[in-house]
Amino acid sequence: MIQEFISATLLLVALLVVPGFLLLKSFRVSSIRAVCFSPVIALFLYSLMGIILHKLHIATTGVILSAPVIALSVLVFCASSIIRVRKGRKCPEHSGILQSGFVDRMVNSTLEKDSKRSWLILLYYCAVGAIIYSVVYLSAIPSLSSVPEDYDNIFHFNLIRSFVDSGSWSLLNSSIYLDTVGEYPAPFSAEGKYYPAAWHILCALPVSILGANVGIVANALNLVLIAFVFAPAAFIFLSCLFKNDRTKLVLGAVVVFAFGAFPWVILTFWPLYPNLVAMMLVPLVCAAFLIATEQDASSLMRVGYAILTIIGVCAQAFSQPNSIFADAVILAPYVVYAVTKAFLAKSGRRRSGSDDPYANSEASRESANFLRSKRSLILGCAITGLILVIWFALTEAPFMQRVVDFYTAPLMSLSQALASSLSLSLAINSPQYALGLLVLAGAAYILIRERSLIWLLVSYLVSLLLFVVAASFGDVWVKHFLTGFWYTDPYRVASIVPIAGIPIALLGLYGIGVSLVGLIEKIAPSATRFKGVTYGILSFLFAAAIYIPGVLGSADSNIFKFLRFASTDAAVAENRVAYSEAEKSFIDQAKQIVGDNAVVLNNPFDGSMVAYGLSGLPVYNRSRTNYDTSSESHESAIFREHLSELAANQEVQDAIDAVGAEYVLSFDKSANRMRILFYNYDREAWSGFTQLSDETPGLELVLSDGGMKLYKIDV
Repeated sequence: MIQEFISATLLLVALLVVPGFLLLKSFRVSSIRAVCFSPVIALFLYSLMGIILHKLHIATTGVILSAPVIALSVLVFCASSIIRVRKGRKCPEHSGILQSGFVDRMVNSTLEKDSKRSWLILLYYCAVGAIIYSVVYLSAIPSLSSVPEDYDNIFHFNLIRSFVDSGSWSLLNSSIYLDTVGEYPAPFSAEGKYYPAAWHILCALPVSILGANVGIVANALNLVLIAFVFAPAAFIFLSCLFKNDRTKLVLGAVVVFAFGAFPWVILTFWPLYPNLVAMMLVPLVCAAFLIATEQDASSLMRVGYAILTIIGVCAQAFSQPNSIFADAVILAPYVVYAVTKAFLAKSGRRRSGSDDPYANSEASRESANFLRSKRSLILGCAITGLILVIWFALTEAPFMQRVVDFYTAPLMSLSQALASSLSLSLAINSPQYALGLLVLAGAAYILIRERSLIWLLVSYLVSLLLFVVAASFGDVWVKHFLTGFWYTDPYRVASIVPIAGIPIALLGLYGIGVSLVGLIEKIAPSATRFKGVTYGILSFLFAAAIYIPGVLGSADSNIFKFLRFASTDAAVAENRVAYSEAEKSFIDQAKQIVGDNAVVLNNPFDGSMVAYGLSGLPVYNRSRTNYDTSSESHESAIFREHLSELAANQEVQDAIDAVGAEYVLSFDKSANRMRILFYNYDREAWSGFTQLSDETPGLELVLSDGGMKLYKIDV
């Protein structure tokens, strides 16, 4: 199992980094940026390739999907290298520029000048992410194949298996019954539709290529996302904000993973894997946008990073579209700030070039400054108004109504939501007071020393406003208007707060460090050379305050301890585990009898719906919703209500013939436990299965272990 986990991890790292790295290097992006931005390119290309192969009616496997992407990246890189060498030979005087990565040359940039230290800092981020993931999650679950088996996760695992079994990996044709197309009538239409399935495609790659266990691959992928996607994404975002200030970047490694709301809550307590990968792309999209709009950027650089921003947004649409609106929350204040700043600078230059002899008088300057400030304020308000109009138009768009109109009940009162925003407990009742104080210190530092980043404070406050509305408001218009893109779900909305809060908290830590260094220099001027030691000690103390109680404290004393408890609970608690280890072992035996293509009838609410995704058993019922509705097939309804009459009921026998059913699977769980596991379970609606027994005419018991039974249909 460990070897399988390591193999899946290494394969995923290679598939996510190599193609994007080679393509970006082909366009002379610096190596460290190419590594950081590479997952965006890979996610986009794999998702697009899945659509193309489906349209071409080519049966897809992991090799068939990834090979063209890798081949394309290698060919483009080789072509770029050949062209660069030939140009260098023809024009030796330009070879230095060609070799230096001219697309990424920036004023005051240290990424190229100080690449070794920058690489070490990036590796530091990756290592911190991997360690915290291992402590918070991996060490808390009983085995590397353990995954949460409730709510959306059942669909996610079944969709991965459906991709692999059907050979159709298109996110425009997503269904958990793709393998049944042309084989037999599924309980629901097997016709696929759009679903943001980039996470599922990534999972399907090692499952297909290595034959790996879906649960193991899911845990390996989430490790890769934390350590090799989010860590580099945060690194490059912070390096753009702080012009690669090495001290700030080093301090940032312990801050990036300190917020419980993201990525940890979305990973453990409230697992939303598509949201996890999509929100990890937010810092990358923001970084690309910041680089593209940098004042000193060349035209070529602007175009290149604008294209990269668009690719990033497409990758988010393939992963989970609501993350695009998280981009807007972070970047909208920056757009307002940058445009008004550019307007002031342009009007100032125009005035300084005037031939009017009175233009530079003090009274004239004051009047002009007032007029420019007034105009910039009007411009800022106009841009803000335009953004709100676009936001409103999207909330009213027909294709968004199913999402925007979805209502999630509030978690707390308004006063509690405000208090949670200050303590940064947010949607989880586990305050992070030290981190909250650090954010306040960072806000003060911005207001006093870094006013060029004041837009970050606005982004942070907007994200907190959205959380307060989602967490405390009832079913009112303003809740759907502001948070409808996230299903009005406070957990999803809370994940935006850390993205905006990380740089602010980092500045708080840095500001405290600056104050300590200044104090030490006053007391002992000769101690200046120990400045790095001071920052190191400060970083250690912060990490100790945030993380160590998560290992040694009680579950209610620290959010990381709570999340470790939640991870364990999801894997072992009887009221959370729908598909136990004993049942998995039983299914492994059953597969030896059933084979790969037989249709196995089942009551999905006894946990057997998970058997398809996690164990590959082709059970008939794989969904927990939409039964007893107009979308359910006639055969499915017959099985639910009358399967126990199969020996005497011709309609049941006709349904068995129609779907080619050969076996019936039964896990003996009480109705009460099934209702605890799945709140929508209705025993009466499944009488055709609940009335089955070893004595039911037409069934032959072929495998049994306690309450777990596999019957062969014999009518």
